[in-house]
Amino acid sequence: MCPHQETISNLAEKLRNRQFMYSSALVSCYLHRKGTALENILTLIMPVCTGDPLPTLEKLDYGEFVLLKTTVSIKELIELVLRLPESKSMDVKFADVNIRVDGRYLGTRERYDSGTGWINIDWGFEKYQYHANCGGESAILASVDLPLYTDQHSVRREFIGIDPAKYSDAHGIIFCLPNYGAKIREIKVSSKTLKVSIDTKTEAAVDVIGKLSYTRDKETVKEDIKFSNETTPSIVNLKFEPQKFHIILLSKKTGDVLDERNVDFSWHYLPKGVMIDIPEDELLALIKNGESQIVELKETMCSNHKFAQTVVAFANQSGGGFIIIGVDDKKNIVGFEAENNFNDTITRIISSNCEPRVVHYTEERILSEKSKKLLLVKVMEGMDKPYVLREKGVFIRVNGIDKAVTRSELDEFYIQKAANNEEFHTQTNF
Repeated sequence: MCPHQETISNLAEKLRNRQFMYSSALVSCYLHRKGTALENILTLIMPVCTGDPLPTLEKLDYGEFVLLKTTVSIKELIELVLRLPESKSMDVKFADVNIRVDGRYLGTRERYDSGTGWINIDWGFEKYQYHANCGGESAILASVDLPLYTDQHSVRREFIGIDPAKYSDAHGIIFCLPNYGAKIREIKVSSKTLKVSIDTKTEAAVDVIGKLSYTRDKETVKEDIKFSNETTPSIVNLKFEPQKFHIILLSKKTGDVLDERNVDFSWHYLPKGVMIDIPEDELLALIKNGESQIVELKETMCSNHKFAQTVVAFANQSGGGFIIIGVDDKKNIVGFEAENNFNDTITRIISSNCEPRVVHYTEERILSEKSKKLLLVKVMEGMDKPYVLREKGVFIRVNGIDKAVTRSELDEFYIQKAANNEEFHTQTNF
């Protein structure tokens, strides 16, 4: 059996094995009328979980273009899948609409976690694709009695549910097979603990096991995570603060991968549902102890330049540091009223003043004890030192103060950087 046929058989078998999980499949089509024929531009097929309500079904005819939402049974979907390798051109029928598909099956399977942002679903899923030769044309879809779509990208994003800015290969037939067993809802990471909360549909929480691997420098720890219910997070006591970690959820019954998160704190973003967790008692202790090697207190954001200088200093040291806005020089919590989208403001200040890119996370916190709002900025230790304040140079943190580096201190950065690069090339030179 050729690889394409084997992959298609695997897709059909996956659908058969999940019939207990799927009630039917939602089919969303973007079609181009050519003469009397409707040619497929993009069709997304996504099985619906048993017990979930079906979306509204509709057919929007704009003359040259037709948008269609309908459902098919899982049996009908399996039959369609098994027809795919028959020819490059084939006819399919959904809701009495005949559709011509011209393309080829890619023969690949890709797995995405529930944090994927390019498709309108928040469960882990596998994607298979029948690649179409028809790419569609840029056109405005407008009709007196129908909603307006300003171009083909808005059709893909708003009607089909795929963001073309994040997934450019959105054409042909895309089979999205969600695993509705369980998914990661939230991960909170502190220097001491990792808390994982999950949601479940077709699996009981006790039948889900998490596999965790976390790393700092050359040390890696692997642990299992057990779940008792959906309301109580599972807590892992960490042996050290991780630079990166990977969690995979598995079904104990089938061994299937249900969901995962891969996180590296050198990235300039956090995946969906992942948060830096600073417990309130630890935050209050940081404030009480005052400014230090890892803490900078600010009553307001009075100077973008001074703020960015501290960011650079923290990025250049082991473990990074915290900037807490809303605390005066005497360590009194006075509060801080952040403007809308203040996270964007912080990001803009850092990106325009610091290089290379500094990884940071911003969070508004309301202290229950004081009922005051603080802005907490966690600056991660940089992986590409030295970090520079533009037009001013390199700064480090010394006894709670930002200090410009000396020539010998700067040399040490580059000596260490050269040693790290040599070690990397040695490890990867097989």
